[in-house]
Amino acid sequence: YSGNVYKIIFTTPDNACPEEATATLELKNNPVANAGADQTIDCRTTSVILGQGRTNPSYTYSWTPDIDLSSTDVPNPTATPTTTQTYTLTVTDTATGCVATDEVTVTVSNTAPRADAGADQTIDCRTTSVELGVVNSTSGYS
Repeated sequence: YSGNVYKIIFTTPDNACPEEATATLELKNNPVANAGADQTIDCRTTSVILGQGRTNPSYTYSWTPDIDLSSTDVPNPTATPTTTQTYTLTVTDTATGCVATDEVTVTVSNTAPRADAGADQTIDCRTTSVELGVVNSTSGYS
């Protein structure tokens, strides 16, 4: 072996008259499918970009199912599902026919934040202002 050239020696069962031949072997990488990390859509984030990769002209891309996707034949479509959805990315090397797949789940959380300004209060001639408070600010909403 030297680089990508392999020498093959053929011999007969009694090792008489060995024959040599060389062959060039081209090693190709298999395609890699990376659908990206699982993501969440909520009332602040209504769409996500799927996939982790650049377009390779030697590959075809197919996303299934085709529910709420901006495109099904690109490496990085935008997903806007209204219910939780698992998408499968299939990448095919058009030169070799080799295939790779990966999945990503987009979770849709429809839980609205709870708004509560505190207890009811009264403003009158003696109390001219009141302070409203936030009951739960740990949710990331303000």
